[in-house]
Amino acid sequence: MRRTMIATLVGVGLLLLVEHASPQSFQVTETSISDIHQAMQAGTLTCHGLVEQYLNRIRDFDQQGPKLN
Repeated sequence: MRRTMIATLVGVGLLLLVEHASPQSFQVTETSISDIHQAMQAGTLTCHGLVEQYLNRIRDFDQQGPKLN
């Protein structure tokens, strides 16, 4: 449980650092923190772009995806 919490906090920290990214160059589905870090170092992903992709994914599930309570 502690590892899950740490991983979640690291993920949220990465999301807070976001600037802008090309959605075609990086996909948030089935990715790891290591993949995100590498993409940011390579310049193919920014914090803004990462957060934007996650917000779009949340919106898609909220409005069009499975009905979750």
